[in-house]
Amino acid sequence: MARRDKRFLSNTDDSYSRHTMRMQRLAVLDPDEIARIHEASLRILSTTGVRVESARARELLSHRGAKPRGSGSHVNQLLFPPDLVEDSLKLVPPSFSLHGPDGTFRVDVSTEGTVFASQGSPTKVFDERDPSTPRDATVADFVSYLRVLDALPRISVSHLDVWPLDVDYGVMHACATIEWAKCCRKPFGMGCRGREASQDVINIARAIAEGTGERQSIEKHPRLIAFFNPISPLRLPEGLLDGLLVFVTNKQPTIIAPAACAGTTAPMTIAGLLAQTNAEILATVTIAQLAEPGTPLLYGCVNSVLDPVTGNVAWGSPETGLITTAAAQLARFYHMPSRAAGAVTNANALDMQNGIERAMSLFMSTAAGVNYLTCAGTYASLLVSSLELLAIDDELAGACQRAVDGISVSGEALALGEIDTIAGTEGKSYLTSRHTQKAARKELFIPRLSDRLSHDTWVSRGMPGIIENARARVRDILAEPMEIRIPAGTVAKLEGLYEEIEKRGARKA
Repeated sequence: MARRDKRFLSNTDDSYSRHTMRMQRLAVLDPDEIARIHEASLRILSTTGVRVESARARELLSHRGAKPRGSGSHVNQLLFPPDLVEDSLKLVPPSFSLHGPDGTFRVDVSTEGTVFASQGSPTKVFDERDPSTPRDATVADFVSYLRVLDALPRISVSHLDVWPLDVDYGVMHACATIEWAKCCRKPFGMGCRGREASQDVINIARAIAEGTGERQSIEKHPRLIAFFNPISPLRLPEGLLDGLLVFVTNKQPTIIAPAACAGTTAPMTIAGLLAQTNAEILATVTIAQLAEPGTPLLYGCVNSVLDPVTGNVAWGSPETGLITTAAAQLARFYHMPSRAAGAVTNANALDMQNGIERAMSLFMSTAAGVNYLTCAGTYASLLVSSLELLAIDDELAGACQRAVDGISVSGEALALGEIDTIAGTEGKSYLTSRHTQKAARKELFIPRLSDRLSHDTWVSRGMPGIIENARARVRDILAEPMEIRIPAGTVAKLEGLYEEIEKRGARKA
């Protein structure tokens, strides 16, 4: 049995002011239980092994002591020495920065804070003209998502938020990256789509950085964040691994996020799912650090459970929240930034179930201390996107963050002098005091879309709901003139790269 690692973090955070009691992180595992999962994962890696389907990745591992489990069909099933895994974990940095295409926008991801991002990958979008039937996404829809996200105050990173189906899959990655550079000032994320496509995205990002006059390279100022999804159980596919190696050798942060379902691709018990998916993450961490020591990685989780009634993944279940909370604890154990999904729901409409499930899952993820939360814009089991939900989730993220920020008990916040002045003088009210005006900006979360009107005022304004308010906000954003954020010369260079990628696809066909 491997040695037990005692590097645990407490549920309190000393980085905050001693006068502020931040909400304690939500936890579902005690230190001994985390250690047991860690040891179980090392046992899986050293005795069961992981199927590593990339020849380059197998070569990296074999040079450091990884052995095939057997011959024949098991030749790619590699056994990982525990010491190799634990040594690799020590190389993962606890923080990194992401930058927008022109380098002016920066967001810091670390084991201490929470960054909110969009939830990428749906091929369908909500259309108010036919709410019951989502339609295929287009490039125009993708651009609208980028523009709305760019204007929101809390969602800090865009991803391939919808997959436009009016372009060929073979060029979708290039089309999306170029459109992002043209109309969004925030960083961008995309899956590891194989060696060739991943290198295309790197080449585009490098051309963007060079064209904006940014002196720092993409290695020093990463523009991209990649997604790598192991295939449960215990399989690291060739194409995704080769794409991962492209991103990490170019020092672009990468999220390692299994998407296992308890009862189908993982054991039915949550502990079993955690042991297996943790092993998948640790195996990928080892490969990434062998390829590029010190490369930024995130401990990811898109895991859930089977709904025994329908056979579907129960995204909106409380068990999903438990799994996410445990994953955040495991990430802290390894001193790695964590990534998980929030605002997830099985609801097929913009209804109360949708609101309940997305609010519960986002609050649990935020309270658990997840550091990078992909949480905005999807419904129907993450298969459909909605601009209205994108705006609502930005507001929901603010409410969740305010809750976990806790209560300040500084001298100013205790307001003893204010109490003496107001309560000790007949006829005075806190409403008109300067202390109230000043404190309201610091103390209160003020929603933009949620309704706090009196009933009569609400009726007089046409009885708008939060969906209508969000739709109006989206329309206001999209009514603004679209600004191309990169120089015309860079746009022309990117169009040339795109033409080359199109020709390559035509030659293959």
